[in-house]
Amino acid sequence: MDHPLPSICDACGATLNGDISTETRQVFDLPPVALEVTEHHIHRTRCACGKLHRSEFPSDVVASVHYGSGVKALAVYLTQRHMLPVARTAQLLSDLYGLPISRGTIQTMIGEAGTLLAPTVADIADAIARSDVAGADESGYRVAGQLNWLHTAVTTDPRVPFSNNLAEQAIRMPKVKHKIAGCFRTFSGAQAFCTIRSCLATIQKQHFDIFPSLVQAFQGNVPQPRFAG
Repeated sequence: MDHPLPSICDACGATLNGDISTETRQVFDLPPVALEVTEHHIHRTRCACGKLHRSEFPSDVVASVHYGSGVKALAVYLTQRHMLPVARTAQLLSDLYGLPISRGTIQTMIGEAGTLLAPTVADIADAIARSDVAGADESGYRVAGQLNWLHTAVTTDPRVPFSNNLAEQAIRMPKVKHKIAGCFRTFSGAQAFCTIRSCLATIQKQHFDIFPSLVQAFQGNVPQPRFAG
C-alpha cells in the first residue's frame, strides 16, 4: 500500500519535486475467511433414437451435500496434529467459517484419514522392520476402559535424525492426547489416531508440510515418505 507525498509544500507553497526517500513498514494479518461452496450440475437428454445421455459428476462428488478435502484435512489436522477435542474443533469451524458440522461427522473424517493413510503406515512399519538398527519405546494406553500398549519405533535412516530418546519423543503426543481425552472409547478410534500420527510424524521429519499433505491425502494422493535404499 503506497502513501504518496503531497504535491505542494504546506509551509511555503512550493512544488515538491526533489529526490524522494522511502521508508517501509509491514503489517502481517489474516485475510477474511469464508467457506467456498461449489455447486455441480449434470444434465440428461434423450436422443431421438431413444438412448438416454447423462453427464457425470466428478468422482469425488458422491452426495448431494458433502465436505471437500480442505474441510476434512483441517478437521483432522486440528484433532490429530494439535490434539484439539472434537467438540472444540466443531465449534472452531463454526466460529471461523460459519460451517455447521457435527462431532460425528468429524469422527467419520478421522476414520477416513486413518483408512487412507494405513497403507503408507504399513510401508513405514516394513521399512523399520528391514532396518539394521531401530529404537523403540512403549507406554500403557487405555482404550474402551481397558489397558493396552502403545509402541513406537524409529530407524537410523540418514534422512531422519536419530537420538537415544527419539522413540520416547514420538510417544509424547499420544500421551498428551490421552490426558485430554482420558481414554479412547473405541479401538477403531485409537487405531485411526495412531495411524494418522505415525504417518504425520514420519513425513514431518522429512520436511513435508503437514496440512497440505492431508489435503492431498483426501484428494487420493497420499504423500509417500522416502525410505533408505
